[in-house]
Amino acid sequence: MTLNLEVRIKYDSFKRIKEGIKIYEVRLDRKPFSQLNLQDNIWFINPQYSHPICKKVIGIIRVPTLKDLFEIVGPKELGHQETMSYREWDDRIRKIYSPLQEEKYGVLGIKLS
Repeated sequence: MTLNLEVRIKYDSFKRIKEGIKIYEVRLDRKPFSQLNLQDNIWFINPQYSHPICKKVIGIIRVPTLKDLFEIVGPKELGHQETMSYREWDDRIRKIYSPLQEEKYGVLGIKLS
């Protein structure tokens, strides 16, 4: 059975997903994201856009840390400039996920169609 998950995201992320710039969505490995399987659908919602975006899950990377994911995927597929360093990305992502959350749950890189 295909899962259809609705996710509210910030304007910048929504725009980068819509434009095909951001290929991976980063989440903690906890419900509901831990229940995702290949071919499930994620509906991204942002109030500034009138229509949600539906993306199919075509890959899932499970790793213990954000640094591991960054080293596997790289900044470009996360929707950032190729020259972005891990430290710069970490400064941004820490506004969302704390080191304690990362340690407790682990990290998912969800590849989108």
